[in-house]
Amino acid sequence: MTSLGDLYSFYCKRCGVKPNSGFLSQLRLGDVRRFDFSVNYVGPKGLEPVLEVARNNGVLEELDLSGNLMDGDCAARVVEMAVRHPSLKKINLAKNPLHASSFKPLMYLVANNKNIASLNTDQTEIPEHLQNRILSALSVNDLNGPDTTKGKHRITSHVTGVDPRVATVHGSWKGETAGGCLHFASWRNNRQLLLWPSRPCTAQITVKQIGLSENETPHCIGIAVAKRNDQNCHQSMLELHPTDLIAESQFENGKASVTIPLYSKLKGTDFPYTIIPMTFRPGKEGKYTVSVKEIRSDESYGVVYDDAKSTHFILEAIKPDLDWCIVPVQKGEWDDGSAGGNADYSSWRDNPQYLLTSAVATKVFLVVTKVGDDPASDSAEIGLYILIGDREQRRQVVMTKDKVIASTPFRTVPSVNITFELPKGDGGYVLVVACSKPRVYGRYKICLYSEAPVTMRQLPRGEHWTEILRTSSWTESTNGGSRDTNKSSWIHNPSYSLKLTAETDVLAVLQTPSAHPISLSLLDSTPGFRNISTVNNVKGGECSLWLPRLEQAAKAYYLLPATVEAGVHCGYELHIYCNRECEVSYERSLAERIEEMEMEKCKEENKAVGRERLLSFPKDEVFKGDGGMEAVAVRDEIVERYLVQGVCHVDKEFPPSEASIWCDPTVLNRSLPLSGWRRPRDYALDATLFKPQKKFR
Repeated sequence: MTSLGDLYSFYCKRCGVKPNSGFLSQLRLGDVRRFDFSVNYVGPKGLEPVLEVARNNGVLEELDLSGNLMDGDCAARVVEMAVRHPSLKKINLAKNPLHASSFKPLMYLVANNKNIASLNTDQTEIPEHLQNRILSALSVNDLNGPDTTKGKHRITSHVTGVDPRVATVHGSWKGETAGGCLHFASWRNNRQLLLWPSRPCTAQITVKQIGLSENETPHCIGIAVAKRNDQNCHQSMLELHPTDLIAESQFENGKASVTIPLYSKLKGTDFPYTIIPMTFRPGKEGKYTVSVKEIRSDESYGVVYDDAKSTHFILEAIKPDLDWCIVPVQKGEWDDGSAGGNADYSSWRDNPQYLLTSAVATKVFLVVTKVGDDPASDSAEIGLYILIGDREQRRQVVMTKDKVIASTPFRTVPSVNITFELPKGDGGYVLVVACSKPRVYGRYKICLYSEAPVTMRQLPRGEHWTEILRTSSWTESTNGGSRDTNKSSWIHNPSYSLKLTAETDVLAVLQTPSAHPISLSLLDSTPGFRNISTVNNVKGGECSLWLPRLEQAAKAYYLLPATVEAGVHCGYELHIYCNRECEVSYERSLAERIEEMEMEKCKEENKAVGRERLLSFPKDEVFKGDGGMEAVAVRDEIVERYLVQGVCHVDKEFPPSEASIWCDPTVLNRSLPLSGWRRPRDYALDATLFKPQKKFR
């Protein structure tokens, strides 16, 4: 059960004021018959929590608010609280700047709550003759004695001169508050009422549409009654379990009612009943009244009951300023680019994502609802994930156990909902809405309810992450297996160089349709290809390598996708996500890269040995080579001379002339002269004379 101290702390938090420590101690000690706020200067904002606690205190007898600089608006709020209070007797408003405009509300209080025996307005600006009229009305209350319903609920009918056992509240369905019946997820947007009966009884609860024009057709309307077991009775119910629903009326045009037994509920002590007036379909606007009255089986015989022995009701609408904060509805859809499926598929990252942030920690209730009548959408299984965000407010690409705050099962239902605590801060949480399988299309909407204001915005794709895709397969010459299990053949796996321009968050995802175990490694470019990180998946399908804050290196890194066992032939996709600019090469085996490194090393050694001799060689003299040199050395020196001096080698035995071209003598035609000579590089930048051969050891 919620204590008055807890209620006071809650209302102070809602109103953004600091609790009065002395008053809080008084409440926790159980001293609740007299509230003394004299000369406290609580102010208009600080007054609201005090009045809410007083409203919920069924044994309060005296309220002292003297010397608090209260104006007419504050006095009107005091009257609103006190006019229906079951036990309040004395109110002190002395030494406040109240004017003649406060006379009518105060007279209304004295006339409608016979328990009020003392109302002090000394040293106010209310004229003396008006104060005398208030005193005269108080003397009548004192003469008649206190109300015989002391300690119980007072009449709460909004209209005087009617049956005192009937309580009535007016309301309307308009815009988002026209939420429809309980079959729609938007039922939560309907305005809800709270009901406290003063004693056990049988009651008839009726909703009636009003304000119809002559030719206007009434809506199909109904009403639901539920019991509450939570302490936040000042807020609308957002979850309605079958055990909570007491009764639901038939839906009829213009008027509907339900008759049910009710238990005694004391305001401030017991949880109230919740009444939900609703139209059958959402979006149907109109005005209505809700009334509650006691039904007795022997009233038809003309028996008249004393009002003091009748059941009295408190019927109130939940105050909007104390109710849930509602974020504007977000609408979206799963299409070709965003129907990624659940977390079992690497494409889950394509699903729509939303950033949730709040300036203060708050409770959040979130609902995702299907939209539209597409049969394919109706049969789709939907769900959602809540992930920890980051300071950069980026889309999330990693879904590990420590990143997932909450999730829902994927089910074929019209809507799914989830409750969680949202911390304060810029990072917040990220909502991922998804269907259970990829390429399932449909529309949805998101409704978010919170105790404090929350900001929700969609995170567009490609805003913070660059995605690079490489598609290939393991073939006869590239299925070398993983490094751990294949000590010699692993270097024949395909590899991709990764060049970074700065410190970068990198996610590499390897996906294959095969069920064979797979592996993904990040290696550096040292001669031994030092392993930086490796991840394996023995079930196949997908493995993800998360590399946060990967440092920029002088040379490239290498990504090595592989099957654990050598000799497996299948295709794969390698998805690479980077939050900064990076360069990813196309496929080459590590064996080819090793061969290149050996050639580069050989060239560097030859440069170091023969650089001076080559630089001193006459540039206009044709280089023949030393007769004692091996052919390979001659070739290397020809290449080195070209690299150092830029001189192309010309073989005198094979000059660039017609004499070097062989033609069939039978078809020799000298009428077509030689137009010119070109080298292979003139036709292609990567021209080679011989195709490199694969080498296996």
